[in-house]
Amino acid sequence: MAAKRQRKKQATRRGLSVPELEMLEMLEEMLERFRWMQALVHAQSYLLRERLDVDDDELDVVLEGATRAIEKDASWQRWQHGLARLRRELGRFEREIDSRTVHDVDDLPELEADES
Repeated sequence: MAAKRQRKKQATRRGLSVPELEMLEMLEEMLERFRWMQALVHAQSYLLRERLDVDDDELDVVLEGATRAIEKDASWQRWQHGLARLRRELGRFEREIDSRTVHDVDDLPELEADES
């Protein structure tokens, strides 16, 4: 319970809700990892094509294997679960807003038509 309060304080200090803070942290982590992945991909692509003369068909096989490895990556799975949770949270907020809007409209007084 204390951890939840601490997260809420962290979020509040940054002017965010807890889900917004989690989304921001996930995005920062993903961008940092993406930056390094780009560097590695370019380096490996250069080595495979220029130094080892790997043809396109063999490169496709290598990429398929890499894709399977990424799908098993714990970070990738954590990001997928975090994104799914944030989507559920967003859906809940949207339903709550829609519900409040309907109630607010129902509470408005009837206006009389101006016949002039």
